[in-house]
Amino acid sequence: MIERLSAHISDRLRDLKAFRRPERRVAKVLRSRNPDDLAKIIISVVADCVGKEADWYETTETLAEELDLDGPDRIEKIRAGNLALNLCVEALPDLFTLDDQDAPQAVAELPRHPSHLEPCTDLPRPWSGSYDDGYGRFVAGGRPENRAAVAEAFVTGAIAPHAAAVSALQAVPFAVNTRVLDAVKWLYELGGDVKVKGIPPKIIPTSTNAWAQGRINARHRSLQVRFERDLETVERMVEDFYTPMHCDWRGRIYGIPDFKFEREDRVRALFLFADPKPIGERGLYWLKVHVANCGDFDGISKRTFDERVQWCDERPYIIRMIARFPRDRRGQMWLEKADHPFAFLAACIELAAAWDVGPEYETRLPILFDASSSGLQHYCAMTRSKDAWRVNLGDRSPQDIYQAVANEVRRRAKHDAMHATSNRQVRALSDREDDFDDIPDEGFAKAKSAEALLETRITRKLVKANVMTKVYGASDHGRADQNFEKLKKQHWVQDRMAALKKAMGERERVAQQLAIGELGEQSWYLAELIKQELQKLVPAAHQAMNFLTELAETLQKENKPLRWTTPSGFPWLNCYREHDIKRERFLIGGKVRQKKIAVGYKDNLRRRKTKDSAAPNFIHACDASHLALTINATGISDLVAVHDCLGCHAPMADHLRETILRTLVEMYSKHGVLAEVLASAQAVTNAKLPPLPPAGPFDLSETLRADYAFQ
Repeated sequence: MIERLSAHISDRLRDLKAFRRPERRVAKVLRSRNPDDLAKIIISVVADCVGKEADWYETTETLAEELDLDGPDRIEKIRAGNLALNLCVEALPDLFTLDDQDAPQAVAELPRHPSHLEPCTDLPRPWSGSYDDGYGRFVAGGRPENRAAVAEAFVTGAIAPHAAAVSALQAVPFAVNTRVLDAVKWLYELGGDVKVKGIPPKIIPTSTNAWAQGRINARHRSLQVRFERDLETVERMVEDFYTPMHCDWRGRIYGIPDFKFEREDRVRALFLFADPKPIGERGLYWLKVHVANCGDFDGISKRTFDERVQWCDERPYIIRMIARFPRDRRGQMWLEKADHPFAFLAACIELAAAWDVGPEYETRLPILFDASSSGLQHYCAMTRSKDAWRVNLGDRSPQDIYQAVANEVRRRAKHDAMHATSNRQVRALSDREDDFDDIPDEGFAKAKSAEALLETRITRKLVKANVMTKVYGASDHGRADQNFEKLKKQHWVQDRMAALKKAMGERERVAQQLAIGELGEQSWYLAELIKQELQKLVPAAHQAMNFLTELAETLQKENKPLRWTTPSGFPWLNCYREHDIKRERFLIGGKVRQKKIAVGYKDNLRRRKTKDSAAPNFIHACDASHLALTINATGISDLVAVHDCLGCHAPMADHLRETILRTLVEMYSKHGVLAEVLASAQAVTNAKLPPLPPAGPFDLSETLRADYAFQ
């Protein structure tokens, strides 16, 4: 593979006149490089982009960056990456092709090859500036204003607490969990209909539609490519390794390599701390809680900690059996039903070993504590909301905001199904719709949607995504789309399709369109109900979101971005400027294609984007700041973090949990974050600004006893 591409590069670059004039400069630069080195990088990047389902723009830019082919502007940078992509597709048509949008796809299963972004075996350097020769920018993405503000914060030292947290996370050494790796490989090699989440199926689903089948094939190969490359990467990690970290423009911390702890379950479960610690009695307690959380059978993760421990104590035989997987294949049925199958397997392996050795057992497994509803928790803390108990910021038994919303939505749907129209009992509408022409269309549609949703069971799982994304700024359309994707997997949708098809003979397409129309109405109806009931349950969060939205909108009218410095010293600018778009022609796959390229930014801010993004970006920044301050306050050397989730060795769990809550209380006691962002806006405008949301009666110190805020 590398030899073929290397030979093709040498042959094609021999005659520069064969290239179109705009490409000759890039071709000349490439000709001066070692073709074998070029081939290795190009194949690695293209395969990574296939696995991540990257589009043409992302692929070409990544190729240009990794080949160090930055041009004088973005067009030249993309042109350089496009030339490298063309060379790859020309040389390896049996492995790569371009789809109808020019994104790379795998034609066949790719030979294993290491990723161009791998963890490192040397301790990463601490961040001391906004750019590092080895790792690139401290802040990935964002606008020039964001990067300039970060660079200035490094000069003044204001960002030092946030940078220290990022440096601490990337200094944690890891080892590979070989027991879990063996299970992952065994399940993958098993083939057939493996039902464990995270294992790409060997059998490709089929469709009668040729276009749909092509998309299914491409998606399947992308999953396989990324899976294979993860295996190749982890098998090369024979020593302890580190994952260099950086931030996005809101301060959220991410790993730079593709193989990192914040990836999906099958990747995360492969991480162990390199350095062990004796587990002790308290560590054993928290390990059992972790086992129950990862499996989450019968909703055990929503019960008290003692009940979760009891769940493990009552099932020692089952846990030991699962720990022997794949030698004992009976464990597979438990993995197929577990919420996080590979994390559950890793936890069972660790618990079985700890039971065998006792409190002296040297544990290396990260034990995770996840915020029960991070965005709402931050809103309730900053506004001192009386409803803070609903998101576990109080000394109460575990609360579940998602289940509470589901219960209220179900109650409303029952009401609508029975009383949406004043002149009919709507339960009878489903059989003879033509008899009810006098019923208003809006009430009729609402009643029908409510009736159908009640038949599907309105569950916690169904509403959770809408609740989470509403807090983080998802539009009504986006949340309706979420519902559509979830609802169409329900068995009653297939039953309805079959009934419509039977009623219409063989007109399958018409039946499908009718079913999709009905499902669309139900999706919008459900999204609206969830929004309304969430606002009723936690009104202070809604008031804070409206305040931030109005603040950003007011400043946008003067073409000024909303800005603020987070409690951890990170400069936050909600800056979305209009793109300066140019149309340019590129030779792609032998055809000249015209592409729109954003070559820079105009002076004016984007009105709708600036307004709608303010609240979610602000709460992301608060979340990132709390994480950074917690990392700095723990004094724990071995930590893992995924935004609102922190993990440590089991014996350190009590200390970590206490620090998380104490830091949250200190952060919102010392910083009136809404008042700070309002003051920042007042400093740059004389316009009338919205008033601060009223503070509630909640005593923030109660959070120190909030056992289930992070669980």
